[in-house]
Amino acid sequence: MARLNRLIKVLQMVFNETKVMALKEFKVLALKEFKVMVLRDLKSMVDGSIADYQTTGPVYLQGGTFPNYRPLITDNQQAV
Repeated sequence: MARLNRLIKVLQMVFNETKVMALKEFKVLALKEFKVMVLRDLKSMVDGSIADYQTTGPVYLQGGTFPNYRPLITDNQQAV
């Protein structure tokens, strides 16, 4: 019985240590991902590629103008 209790304690310690290591690794990976994202954004700002993208406008708008959605909203309403 003493061996079983000792084994259980060792397994609990190993499990807790594994959880802590996994959490630390996740934090490190998340920080690395964030750092890469920020560096990429800064590089694009320095290069001017963000400004180039903003001057062209959104790609999904035809002719660069925002469509009129008012008829779609008002025509489909039921009379009260």
